[in-house]
Amino acid sequence: YPSILDQFHTVEIDMSKGNSYSCWIPANVRGESPAANSDLQRTKANAPKGSSFLNFVAVNTTDPKKKLDYRVYIG
Repeated sequence: YPSILDQFHTVEIDMSKGNSYSCWIPANVRGESPAANSDLQRTKANAPKGSSFLNFVAVNTTDPKKKLDYRVYIG
């Protein structure tokens, strides 16, 4: 079983060669939030404390100031 330190890390993957990646994600905190009654409202502000999420960042190689930062909450 991974240690608590293994649960928090950043991974940078070179997807230019069509690579794929899989990883272990810790158990997700389950909870209900009356404020999140649709997929669009599942945000950081409405997530239960300790919720698991994936953060995807895509950076424009010609203009590093342009990037897409997308956070997905699981559960």
